[in-house]
Amino acid sequence: ASAIGRACARSGITCCCNGCRGTCKEQRSTALMGIPGVIYAAQNYLYFLGGSNLSVTMYQVAKQTAIPATAVISVVCLGKHVDAGRWIALLVLTAGVAIVTLHGDTVVSGNLTVGLSCVLVASVCSAFASVFTEAMIKSERCSREIFRKPAK
Repeated sequence: ASAIGRACARSGITCCCNGCRGTCKEQRSTALMGIPGVIYAAQNYLYFLGGSNLSVTMYQVAKQTAIPATAVISVVCLGKHVDAGRWIALLVLTAGVAIVTLHGDTVVSGNLTVGLSCVLVASVCSAFASVFTEAMIKSERCSREIFRKPAK
């Protein structure tokens, strides 16, 4: 979040100093990078809400859904190709973490439905924000200058 703030401040200062010559593309890129920031803020709130309604073990297992969610969203949105071996590896990883973590978990600390729903939605938010950021960085519409220049 602080990097976005620095980029916004730098963009505004650059625009004022240069009379908006050549910085409009950078401002648009900076504004677009605010989208993942808002999504990550919502994700953090949902993880907090989910964690307060689940046991630590159940929370960690549910949070592992971010891994396959990121793979699915990157295939759908970015058109990436993931071969069958990688899909199997993702599923085995997620199942392995679930089995190891859930073994013997009997503690219930809140509303299971609310907790799982929040963590699953937060995992999808995390996956979408990550894929959106990757798409913006790789896109020609995004000014790469906001990633190259450190804020002063």
